[in-house]
Amino acid sequence: MRERRLSPKKRGQIHVVLPEGWRDYSADNPDGPTTFLRDASEVSGALQISVALHNGGPLPNPSKEDLVDMASSVGYEMQAGKLVETANGECAFGLLGSATFHSTTMPHTRIWYLSDGQDFVMATHICADVIDPQELSEAGEIVKGLVLQSRSGGLLGRLGQLWRR
Repeated sequence: MRERRLSPKKRGQIHVVLPEGWRDYSADNPDGPTTFLRDASEVSGALQISVALHNGGPLPNPSKEDLVDMASSVGYEMQAGKLVETANGECAFGLLGSATFHSTTMPHTRIWYLSDGQDFVMATHICADVIDPQELSEAGEIVKGLVLQSRSGGLLGRLGQLWRR
């Protein structure tokens, strides 16, 4: 496993642990989201990560179900196809919700929303071809392990779990 610290412009820092065979392709689209591909797959889907930091006002404090609803809504807006699965749970950052879609043009689209009660991370894994099951599993593990670092440099991820107690 390789650890990466990425700095999306003006969005805080994401701490990512990449399994062997994954690589950061963000430099190919410097104005776009943080993007990873699994070079070990014959045809890899793009795993993209974006961050939304809370800038004041009431804390959003979304539930797991809220995060699933957010992920589902994005999939419908993207016209990603038929919703085939939703999931929610805990992750290194706090809580997560996901929605998976299938269509004839995009065989696999999974959208995750993660939150620590204050900030959000959105991740998508979109595959235009038949997908490697190992890639699916690894993409999920990468997302579950994401940790956002605060603007001052401190780690926020596990604090979200303590904050909810």
